[in-house]
Amino acid sequence: MHAPLAAMCEIFGGALVGGHTTHDGTLQKTSAIVNGILSVPIDPNAFDAADAEREADGIPVDRATWRQIRDSAAALGFADAELDAWTRRCTERA
Repeated sequence: MHAPLAAMCEIFGGALVGGHTTHDGTLQKTSAIVNGILSVPIDPNAFDAADAEREADGIPVDRATWRQIRDSAAALGFADAELDAWTRRCTERA
């Protein structure tokens, strides 16, 4: 079940730390067991504040980017009234 994850860890770990993997062809001594994994623990809760702020305030979009978004939506067939309603809804949250 976890074999693909373990294989990925071995491959990337060996490459990142410049060490060997547990594959027989890379070992100098075939009786050795090598674990060259690099671990970087990350606390997912550290991202909660930024996520909460974006959820409350939205993501700022400059006028040029918003114009490109509107132009793309119009090219896909969205009506101007529908785009205007969406624009009002988004700016009311800010």
